[in-house]
Amino acid sequence: DQNSKFLFPFLDLGIIPDMCAMYLLTQRVGLPEARRLFLLGTPLNVEGAQKNGLVDHVCAADQTQNEALALAEKLAKRYNPAMTFTKLHLNELGEMSFMESMKQEVFQQTLLWTTPEVRERTKAMLAKLAEKNQ
Repeated sequence: DQNSKFLFPFLDLGIIPDMCAMYLLTQRVGLPEARRLFLLGTPLNVEGAQKNGLVDHVCAADQTQNEALALAEKLAKRYNPAMTFTKLHLNELGEMSFMESMKQEVFQQTLLWTTPEVRERTKAMLAKLAEKNQ
């Protein structure tokens, strides 16, 4: 909803940000912005949250369930092993060097290319592209 606000009121409560909020927010928005959000407790509107990467999509409040279901359906159509590899890799990326990341990608990609599902999806996409270009 366009009227939503995001607030980190930890210091207003006399406590520190917990549940790795300091680490995660700093990774997402950078140290200067995380510092401002935590120390000042300034509310962030939807536009600011989108700009900072805290919100991916905004919809009307009465469309939340429909939008969430549409997103869930789209994600459910993805090939589960590829989704799993991608999510794990992204979660571990901050702890890897460039070469470690490349090695992991090559290993995972090799495993995926050996599956019938990937071959079928590739054939279907190439056929769709060929049809489109005719």
